[in-house]
Amino acid sequence: MRYQFIADHREEFPVRRMCKLLNVSSIGYYAWGKRPASKREPLLSVAEVMANQQLVEEIKTIQEESYETYGSPRVYEELQENGVACSENRVARLIREEGIQAKQSKRYKVTTKANKSHPVAPNLLDRDFTAEAPNQKWTAAITFIPTWAGSIWLL
Repeated sequence: MRYQFIADHREEFPVRRMCKLLNVSSIGYYAWGKRPASKREPLLSVAEVMANQQLVEEIKTIQEESYETYGSPRVYEELQENGVACSENRVARLIREEGIQAKQSKRYKVTTKANKSHPVAPNLLDRDFTAEAPNQKWTAAITFIPTWAGSIWLL
């Protein structure tokens, strides 16, 4: 990544200065430029690029139909059900490259467990919080106290 930046800007700035600023050696930069392309990153043929584009379109269609809730494993399963030949890793890579993300819904957490048999405390203040002297009106709002017993209500 750093070497590619240096290569892209070598016409604007001296290579040695960029290497020093990016904390890389100039010998390493020149060696990088002479290295052959990696076997893990072969150049894709036009047919492969077209196949990937078609697969991305199918992925986007599945995402829309699922209201954007499917991640790569579910999208892969849908593709398999539709008879599309592809690998799960390829689907995950294309989703990542396209920036497609599943929307995650937050689970509803019950924080109040109303018991109808418990009486409701009377509202003595009726929202009148002014007092003529200290220690005449006290208020508190404790709705939930976590305990070692877990997130339960203790009576």
